[in-house]
Amino acid sequence: MVPGGLFVLVLLLYVPSARLGFVYDDFDLIVEVPAPRTLGEIASVFTKRHWHDLPYYRPIAGLSIQLQHYLHGLRPAPFHLFNATLMAAAAVAAYALWRQPAFGVPPVPAALAAALLAAHPIVSSCVYPISSGRETLLPAVFIVAAVTAALHRGLGWRVAALALWVLALLSKEQAVIVPGLFLLADALGLSADPPRDWRKWLLRYLPVMAILVAYFAVRSSVFPGGAAHRVAVLHYPLRPLWSLAFFFQSTLTPFIDLVYEPRRAIWFDPWRVPVCLGILVVLFVITCQRWREVQSAMLFWLGWIVLALLPTANLLAQENLYAERYGLLALVGAAGAAATLATSLWHVTSVRRAVTCLAVVVTIAAAAVSVHRAAFFLDELTFLSQWRHTDPNSYQAKYNLAAHHMRQEEFDQTELVYREMLTRWSRDPKVLGDLGLALLRQSKLDEAAEALTRTLRIDARDSHAHNRLGMVFQLQGHLHKAARQYARALEVDPGHTAAQENLARIQSRLNESP
Repeated sequence: MVPGGLFVLVLLLYVPSARLGFVYDDFDLIVEVPAPRTLGEIASVFTKRHWHDLPYYRPIAGLSIQLQHYLHGLRPAPFHLFNATLMAAAAVAAYALWRQPAFGVPPVPAALAAALLAAHPIVSSCVYPISSGRETLLPAVFIVAAVTAALHRGLGWRVAALALWVLALLSKEQAVIVPGLFLLADALGLSADPPRDWRKWLLRYLPVMAILVAYFAVRSSVFPGGAAHRVAVLHYPLRPLWSLAFFFQSTLTPFIDLVYEPRRAIWFDPWRVPVCLGILVVLFVITCQRWREVQSAMLFWLGWIVLALLPTANLLAQENLYAERYGLLALVGAAGAAATLATSLWHVTSVRRAVTCLAVVVTIAAAAVSVHRAAFFLDELTFLSQWRHTDPNSYQAKYNLAAHHMRQEEFDQTELVYREMLTRWSRDPKVLGDLGLALLRQSKLDEAAEALTRTLRIDARDSHAHNRLGMVFQLQGHLHKAARQYARALEVDPGHTAAQENLARIQSRLNESP
């Protein structure tokens, strides 16, 4: 009854997200992608990168989105309901993991930990945005289930663990940490049949190595030029520590309002530091007092937290330095550690009652924050306005807000945002080029020509700027100048379809001239 009730409660918590719309990444990965017409087009996700300009290979996550796009088009409600269902499944999977004999967490503390996990504000940043949430929730479910299967005895369970891990790998790169979790469970004696000599270790982990080799071989075929991952920690050695601090602050003292992908200047709050440190000290003291009883489990959960944070701890250069969704998998480890400590004290009636009351109160408060945050994902304008409000100097927030106004053909608003950006990023060719397009759409041809000319002084190989400047010259009646710009766009990018069509039309007009 407990897993079923937990599933229903989590689903009820997030079912209202069906009223939300598409935001941010959803436009690049769903709205602006043509709906697949055949199952073959859907299956093509296994042969291409997830993002056109990022080294992401996530075909299972992409497949789930493509299938939904194929089945129900661009109605956002089913996408959101699928994410809500995934979170309910993740909560049940975490409950099942904590209930394993290796951890021995009783049903009540396991259920309380799973409910708090599902209601936590970090989770709201994974459920409400469709695309980035899907890429986080799906692998989390597979990873937790894979580790649960690996704790069992028998070949069938081992095969299931490896299969679930493969699905996780094909959902998000973060799943490369799973062999580390397998190793931790075996080394700490938490699995049902840990290997006892080097031959058994070799037999157990040879398939793991084979899967890793196959996975990276597939990635190499998808990224033939190589998926570059620059090492960042050598230049910014403190960033991994800041990533860890961000996780603990987001976990123990989360913001009530949505603070999306914040810079350190935004998220770091000196007032929250003493609270976080106080909670950690209390947990450390309890752990020391119960060390003999909880040693193996606590080492496993601490290792889980560290491994889960490593892929996004800024060891390598990454698009966003900090994001709440990066902490979802580590949150499973943190909740597991809390459940383990509660279990060690569960035999004391007064402690049991106090822990239960505290967990219920904190879960209700966390759920209230998560429900409150849903309002910020109502639509693209609401989401981006909140992002811009919490971080007025965020490039991404402003750029995407301008892009939103452009999609809505609100060109005067687009111009205002881009001009505001130029006060801080005056030589950004993307901003200048898009400002030129917004001015072109308003028929402010002289201003558009000036913005696009500045763009090309900074980046002479911007094919879009050449094409747009050609359109300005064409509207001004300078047909030869326009033709030269279209031709230049094609020199830079021979596949630029719009420039090809524009050049063909302008040449036809020039040939007709006496």
